[in-house]
Amino acid sequence: MNDVRVEVSYRLSTDYETRYVIVDAMTGRVVDSAKGYGYTSYKKALACYRWKHEKLRKGMI
Repeated sequence: MNDVRVEVSYRLSTDYETRYVIVDAMTGRVVDSAKGYGYTSYKKALACYRWKHEKLRKGMI
């Protein structure tokens, strides 16, 4: 799996709801942002990225 990290997106977050995005650890570039909405939790962001990555690796997507 690529070196990625989950970060809080202050641009997508509001005062009442924190949103997370997947970021490339080397470049700092956003890799996945849930179609621009951001993920609602750290756990969900990481799980979704791993699921997508596994599907891509197997050629299913």
